Amino acid sequence: MSKTKLRVGISGLGRMGKRHAVNFHELTTRANVIAASTPDAEERKWGAENLEGVEIYADYDAMLERNDLDAIVVASITAVHAKQAIEAIKKG
Repeated sequence: MSKTKLRVGISGLGRMGKRHAVNFHELTTRANVIAASTPDAEERKWGAENLEGVEIYADYDAMLERNDLDAIVVASITAVHAKQAIEAIKKG
């Protein structure tokens, strides 16, 4: 079995995004959250304070420009789920 950890980005740090971020960041041994994005300043502040070592972005597209993400967890507002998922799929 591979020892390589999945490098995860989180889209959205609201109610569900925080849950996913904490679970992947602290409880999932085979994954590392390396990036998160949210347009909300308070959510970015929470991320900076609670997700040590995770780069926080105000812009989802800027986060997608990283070349080291293996997976994206879409936990943003429902209205942008499809758009963000499609963008992540196109990015690879």
